[in-house]
Amino acid sequence: MNTKWKIIVAGTYFTYLAAYLYFAFSSNNFSAQDFRYSAICIVCEAIFTGLFVDTVKNTKFKNFVTAVAIIFAESSFFTYALLGFKS
Repeated sequence: MNTKWKIIVAGTYFTYLAAYLYFAFSSNNFSAQDFRYSAICIVCEAIFTGLFVDTVKNTKFKNFVTAVAIIFAESSFFTYALLGFKS
């Protein structure tokens, strides 16, 4: 990924994060502080994590990051799948 795309992704990340923080702190409603309103930030973080892991030479660290990503993805899937079955 070239520098232009990194700047675009980083700009997207910080724009959505700033808008989320403004929205969360300016509202008196606690449900407005739900992170789902800035879920695009997770995608941007995943892109930068992938780019970072590609540059790391330590295989133990790469395996650790891969395991954490897989555990996060599986736990997210099962959480929402089980919540869907309960409804």
